[in-house]
Amino acid sequence: MTIFMPGLDRVLLFIILIKTTISSLDPDFGSGADIGGIGLVLIMGVGVLAIGLVTMIMMSVLHRPFFRWGSAQTGHTASAARKIDVKPENATGIKAGSG
Repeated sequence: MTIFMPGLDRVLLFIILIKTTISSLDPDFGSGADIGGIGLVLIMGVGVLAIGLVTMIMMSVLHRPFFRWGSAQTGHTASAARKIDVKPENATGIKAGSG
C-alpha cells in the first residue's frame, strides 16, 4: 500500500497535466489571446517552468555545497549567529546590541 498510493497519485497528476496542457493549447481556454495559434495560458505556463528550470540550474552551480550536502557549509559557528531572547518581557525577541 505504501508504494501503490504514491504511484497512483503520480499517474493521476500526470493525466491531469496532460489534460490541462491539451486544454491550454486552445486560445479560448484563458483570455482568448494567442501567439501563433497557441493559447497564451500554455505559453505563460511553459515560460514560468523554463524560468524555474534555469534558476534551479544556476543556483545549483553557484551554491554547489548546498546542493551536494544538503546544507550550506559556510564555516560560521552557532555563536556567530544572531542571538534571540525568548523572555516574554522583550517584545521584539531580539537582544539589544545583537543586530
